[in-house]
Amino acid sequence: MKPLIYLIFWASWAGLPWIGYSAVEPPTYTLTWPNPASHTFEIELEVSPEAGKETRFCLPAWRPGRYILQQYAAALSDFQPTTLEGKTLTWFKADVNTWVVRHGTDKSKKIKIKYKFYANLLDAGSSCLTEDLIYFNGSNLFLYVPSQKQLTCTLKLPGKKLLPTQKIATALKSLPDSISFLARDYDDLADSPTIISQKIHTLSTQILNTSFYLHFIGKYLGDTVIEKQFLIPAFQALIQEQAAVFGSLPFQEYHFIYLLLPGQQRHAVEHSYSSCYTLPAEVTQSSNSLKYGLMGITSHEFWHVWNVKRIRPEALWPYNYQLEAYSGLHWFTEGVTTYMEELTLCRAGLRTEKEFLRHLSETITTIENQYANHHISCTQSSFDSWLATSRIYNPHLRTSYYGLGERAGLALDLFLRQASNYKFSIEDLFRLLYQEYYLKDKGVPEDGIRKASYKLVGESANTFFDRYIDGTKNIPWDSLLSPMGMKIISSLDTSATWEKLGISVQPEVGGEMLRVKVTPGSEAARAGLSDEDVIFKVNGLRLKEWKDAQLRNLKVGDTLALQFLRNREVLEKRLIFEGNDPPLHFQIVLDTQASAGSIENKYLWLQSKGNGKK
Repeated sequence: MKPLIYLIFWASWAGLPWIGYSAVEPPTYTLTWPNPASHTFEIELEVSPEAGKETRFCLPAWRPGRYILQQYAAALSDFQPTTLEGKTLTWFKADVNTWVVRHGTDKSKKIKIKYKFYANLLDAGSSCLTEDLIYFNGSNLFLYVPSQKQLTCTLKLPGKKLLPTQKIATALKSLPDSISFLARDYDDLADSPTIISQKIHTLSTQILNTSFYLHFIGKYLGDTVIEKQFLIPAFQALIQEQAAVFGSLPFQEYHFIYLLLPGQQRHAVEHSYSSCYTLPAEVTQSSNSLKYGLMGITSHEFWHVWNVKRIRPEALWPYNYQLEAYSGLHWFTEGVTTYMEELTLCRAGLRTEKEFLRHLSETITTIENQYANHHISCTQSSFDSWLATSRIYNPHLRTSYYGLGERAGLALDLFLRQASNYKFSIEDLFRLLYQEYYLKDKGVPEDGIRKASYKLVGESANTFFDRYIDGTKNIPWDSLLSPMGMKIISSLDTSATWEKLGISVQPEVGGEMLRVKVTPGSEAARAGLSDEDVIFKVNGLRLKEWKDAQLRNLKVGDTLALQFLRNREVLEKRLIFEGNDPPLHFQIVLDTQASAGSIENKYLWLQSKGNGKK
């Protein structure tokens, strides 16, 4: 039995009411790695058995932040259940992620589960064990008993394996022995990536009475001058800017964990008290590389502190790691987060106004030129995220709720300002959601964003959502931007080549052949080309003799003779260029005829909220 003072401590720290000692003791995990070169973790789990004759043990099928099935059970092996006294227990699998242990009416206070987990995947949401790196995400490798998810957990690491020169980067709460950690509950354990390495460079700073830790693992290229003159001030400005929207920070400690790798991998995952990143080491070598290679992705993940980790869709409240969590709100949790990422970078002085508007212009250009985005709504793209890995997905209907949501976030912000006569903005929407849902300990229902917007501006919100969130109507950029002293200009994309014809290409055989994807309804489609055709000649010239630049100069009425392979058969199609569906470039620019009131609206939109200055 745990001492009374210990039980009071963990109940208070976990935010749980003190209700006295329970017969169900908190689970204890012991993690070891006797042979790192084998990429295999060994885990021991001690838990109280459930009432009855059987206890179910589950491993997550997916992780928060990535809404596809990952099936981590594929890496688990050597499942061995026993009593604490060593008596072997029988078991069977109820499904691919569930192990059922039969213990009968055995009076043993604990069940011990031993198993192995193969970890050799390195990204921001995975686990990887090598001779140089010990890295794990709890959502990958820790089994849990569903009825005990709410209990605090203890994680023990092997002290003899942790050399004096090794360091630990994690948001888990360290116990006095420095090799054991407490998690508030299973969700906290699953939500706390941990890295152990000799190569951890840690910086710390206090911002708004909160401790922040920046852990750089790997080849850190920065120095004290860069840290003092740029890195720490940049973090302070960014965090103050985002916190100003909500008025405070929802914790006393937060960890940024940056895994610096060779190559160009850029990946990040948000957590409640930390965020984890895999980035090229070069992002740390100068203030400029930090500004453009590190701060943007950091801004995105830190906004998740509120949006999705606390303001969370009802489908994710609470997390059910065994079943798909269907939600049509990922456009908001991810895409609008990208919009706020860029907006707060601008407000914090880490992007110029020109850079901010250029980024928004590029997003609009990308979305408007993609066929799928005129057929798939923000809501549908979000809900269907679980289909993303399907091999039979229609390639023309692949879209991303990130881009759709970022565009929608800009439109929603401008709409809320205009519809409320500039009394409310998207920031007020976030504050309302935070108060109405997170602070009341519940998730946001599927119509929660719509209803909160309605509460701010009335019936016009329903029209907006019908057309641009649940529908695919063209967003009226002119009417949204004009009151902000801006306008949008569309022009032909002069850099376009095959895209003019409705073709996207993938070079093959050293660039001498092109495998194509043909946009439905495009000029290429009307000419008879099809997905997976392989072009090898244009106007009688082999591709190595043909210059794509000639496509930039196509004039209406020009003819192209395309020779290609389809199912190993040589075919030819003649295409007469009509120029009906040219790729367009969109650019948000300042309106030189803007009124003083419009200029003031833009200033209030982009001005700093956290530092009191631009």
